[in-house]
This record gives sequence, C-alpha cells and structure tokens, in this order.
Amino acid sequence: MRVISDGVPGGISAYVLLYCYENNIPSISLMVETRHIPDPLAAVSVLEILNKLLALDMSLKHLIEEGEKIEKSFNALSDELKRGIDRYKKMENYSPMYA
Repeated sequence: MRVISDGVPGGISAYVLLYCYENNIPSISLMVETRHIPDPLAAVSVLEILNKLLALDMSLKHLIEEGEKIEKSFNALSDELKRGIDRYKKMENYSPMYA
C-alpha cells in the first residue's frame, strides 16, 4: 500500500468527499491506479486494503478470476480495434477509380 499525499479527486468521488467535508462527516478515500474502465483487478486491490484494515477475511479469489477474464477480453478487443484502425489508415491512401 502506498499513501499519496498529493492529488485531486474528480467526478462523483470528488462530490462525495466535498459533501462529507462540508457536512463534517468523517470520510476516507481509497483510490487505485487503473488501466481500463471498468477495472475489476483495481477493485481487488482496494478490497485487499479493506480486508487488512477491517479484518474482514473476505475471499477475493472469485473476483480475481473474473477480473482476469474481463481483462483478457478487454485486451483482445483493444488489439482488434488497433488492427481495425491500422487497416483503415492503409485504406485512406487507396484511390478507387469510381467512388
């Protein structure tokens, strides 16, 4: 676990933290770096921290397995998209006689 002393939350996270601050509600924000959205493996890292902090003894095995499947599918789709973009760029230089 790494504590970051600098940074700016955004979106709904920022709104919730601001609401808590303005209404004197104790709050904490656990954030992780993500590679994809959604990122179930990033969620696992937050849950691992909560497991330790709150002594939850929560099993994360199933979430990790599913997260790896989702990440694998996402990477395959991303690779396919990149190939499609490359094919499109090659076709931009193609000039058919008839349009």
